[in-house]
Amino acid sequence: MENQINIRNYTVDDYGSVKQLLVNRGLYYEPFDSPERLSEKISRDPKSILVATEAERVVGTVRLMEDGSMAFIFRLAVNPEYRNRGIGRNLMEEAERELFRRGYIEANILVEEENSGLQEYYERQDYEKGNVYIWMTKERR
Repeated sequence: MENQINIRNYTVDDYGSVKQLLVNRGLYYEPFDSPERLSEKISRDPKSILVATEAERVVGTVRLMEDGSMAFIFRLAVNPEYRNRGIGRNLMEEAERELFRRGYIEANILVEEENSGLQEYYERQDYEKGNVYIWMTKERR
């Protein structure tokens, strides 16, 4: 019998598990995902990182980012052992509910252009393709 999946706000004690999920998905990026950055993020907005747990084990995560005019959901990652159980969908739905509670009328996501499988996953969740942009970055010198 499977344990129940719960979704809750991230705490600093979740860092190791969340980092491993991101590493496993090829999403980990130190400037975004360091313990200091995540601590700062939740100190500003305690509901901006969600985790899915089963029996206290973190098995999924997602982040919210909003600035008053636009809202994004990003960094969705689920432990491969727990896939196809609706955890990703549940995390996305909870992230959407939180953004809609905040007054946003749309939630946005970013998906790599060449990742058609992930695009199809989000299309099944009623996301529509928007404009294509090039991500550009400038590092501090």
